[in-house]
Amino acid sequence: INEQRKDCCAIAFDRKRFELVRYDVVQFDDLASLYADADTAASDEAARQARDEGAVRPDNRKRRGKNAPIERIELGQGMPLSGMVRSFLRRNCAIVAQLRSVKTGQSIVVASVHLYWNPEYEYVKLCQSRYLLDRVAAFASSAEGLADRLPTVICGDTNSKPGSVVHQYFVRPHVDARAVAPWRYFWDRD
Repeated sequence: INEQRKDCCAIAFDRKRFELVRYDVVQFDDLASLYADADTAASDEAARQARDEGAVRPDNRKRRGKNAPIERIELGQGMPLSGMVRSFLRRNCAIVAQLRSVKTGQSIVVASVHLYWNPEYEYVKLCQSRYLLDRVAAFASSAEGLADRLPTVICGDTNSKPGSVVHQYFVRPHVDARAVAPWRYFWDRD
């Protein structure tokens, strides 16, 4: 997927027993643009409210005009990512595939994942896990002619220890994400 990376994901299967029906590549760098879009949307709304209430700052008025529409700057248009949004750019990925048994015709979804390695960025791995599970659920539910989700197996390198928040997220219905939030050092635990 990325020529600079030596690590990646793969799904290997016996073509005598299974056939590949379809597949999808999940790029976890997409999280940066999702969060940037959310931040931009929130900033746009705050700016609209401020402008509507007459609280346009003078420096904005000079650059854009008093009643100029709020411009949306998309990623890749010269606006660098910064802060937490930038921390989601880790070049990790996953592959999700639907395989069908040649013998029985039954399908299964298999996902192979490689999450970010750094233990200091547990919140990144947790967000990557959430994004993966959402994408896998959508993939498993979108098979033609099926009312239910396909059986699913998720495997790979989560770079997380048993009992960690990331591991718990894969085996429990919910976790307390505050435990890995980057601002957890300031969180009152009493």
